[in-house]
Amino acid sequence: MTASFFHHCHLTSRFYFKHQKFTAMHNVIKNTMLVMLMAMTLTAVYAQEQPEKRSHRGKHRAESRAQQMAQHLDLTDEQQQQIKEIRKAKARDQIQRQNQIRELRAEMRTAMTQDQIDKSKINDLIDQIGVLEIAGKKERAATMIEIRELLTDDQRLLFDQYKNRRDMRHRSHGHRG
Repeated sequence: MTASFFHHCHLTSRFYFKHQKFTAMHNVIKNTMLVMLMAMTLTAVYAQEQPEKRSHRGKHRAESRAQQMAQHLDLTDEQQQQIKEIRKAKARDQIQRQNQIRELRAEMRTAMTQDQIDKSKINDLIDQIGVLEIAGKKERAATMIEIRELLTDDQRLLFDQYKNRRDMRHRSHGHRG
């Protein structure tokens, strides 16, 4: 056996082990990319399903609260119907406003991840979101006033107590008002 043969074997084995390391690293990268792709796909699917579930839960929760309030205040059938009509009339505007806010927030998240961040655009989006949120708060206050006007004096007192307790619970759980 000559020295060149051993040299050839040494070079071949070195190449083989380098190739093995490269292949192993390549497989790790490939597997990592595959896992990330699957995670992103599952996240997208989950995010698409969530608004429907939230909408259903929110509707059920609102109906439950309305029933609780009706029992707590001892509302007449006529009062219950009037309140239901008031809320129904406001619901479409509220849904549109919430959708606009979601769209603006998504646009803002996109703007925040760009290579060249446009601060004035982000500030403009924040201002637009703020205007819509303030409009929503004003609309909720107007709805409460409108509902309150349908109530007797005793019912108003109970309504105010009910509303204050509910607001206190929300604040203690970190909800924004």
